[in-house]
Amino acid sequence: MTYKKLIVSFVFSAGIALAQLPDLRGFLELSETQTQELTALRQQLAVEVQPLLAPIAADRQRLREELNSEVPDPFTAGDLIIRIDHAEKEIRELQTSRRADFQAVLTPDQAEKLNPLRLSNLLRAASRQAVELNLIGEGEPPTDGETATSP
Repeated sequence: MTYKKLIVSFVFSAGIALAQLPDLRGFLELSETQTQELTALRQQLAVEVQPLLAPIAADRQRLREELNSEVPDPFTAGDLIIRIDHAEKEIRELQTSRRADFQAVLTPDQAEKLNPLRLSNLLRAASRQAVELNLIGEGEPPTDGETATSP
């Protein structure tokens, strides 16, 4: 997921309870208490991120206007791009700094189950590109004796 999409996801998913994410709950075997704790942490993080989103949206709008102007100023556009990048970096750093709080809710066995998700996350872009190049089909199972594992 691009960071732009990640930021947008904060706006739309801040209120989504983990109860609405049954695949993750089932895969990690989260208890109701854990689900509530993770939901509360997610909402807290969304509150912390929210003040950073408005300046990004404003700068993006100004950048669009600048680029669509009759004679775009490259210095203004560059400055806006740098400001947006710095604000997005701030959000990523905030997410990273809070990740341990989220992971602390999990048992050691549940934390270990994050590894396949990490691998899947790394392979997502390559997988999309392989589908686009018609090297694999969407949702195609592994071949040559490999077995698919599902949550």
